[in-house]
This record gives sequence, structure tokens and C-alpha cells, in this order.
Amino acid sequence: MRNPALKVNLSFEAQDELLNIWQYNARRDGTTRADRYDDFLRKGIDKLATNHKFAKVVEVMPELRYVTLKRRSKGDGHVIVFSVGSAIDVLHVFHTKQDWPNKL
Repeated sequence: MRNPALKVNLSFEAQDELLNIWQYNARRDGTTRADRYDDFLRKGIDKLATNHKFAKVVEVMPELRYVTLKRRSKGDGHVIVFSVGSAIDVLHVFHTKQDWPNKL
């Protein structure tokens, strides 16, 4: 039996972080690539509605979960930090090179 989908909410911080990621990528690689990467991140976030049970526990805050999204197995990506209740609340989107546990 399939788990029902939960609603996915983005905090203001997560929305701002996604915008900053898009702006960085647009400056670096152009708007088309920035749009593609934004779409990749948002689709990964949307999948949390049904696949959140595969997430890992944030050691410094066990009430939170995270997943890492990467386009390629090698290289950088982004860490999506969220809580699970009656909905998925996405709190932050951090770059994998950031010391993100200490930013929570």
C-alpha cells in the first residue's frame, strides 16, 4: 500500500535560498541552466511528499531530517533540511560544501 502524499511547504528562508541559488547559477552559467537546476531542486523537494521516509536524521537536531540532491554522483549538490508532521516543512536548502549543521 502506498503512503498518502503530504503537502510540502517551503519556509521563507528556503524560498530565499532557492532564489539565491538561481541567481548564482544565472550569473555563472546563464538563465537556461539556472532554470534547469532550479527545476531539478524543486522536483526533488516535491518528491518528499511521498519519499520523506528515506531521509536521514540531522544529528544535531534529531527532530529534523535531510536529503542530499545531486545531479551527478560525484560533485556538489544541495542539502534539503525539513521537518515532518502533518506536512513536510522545508526549512533550508544548503550547498553541500557549507557547514550546514552549524547553521541550523
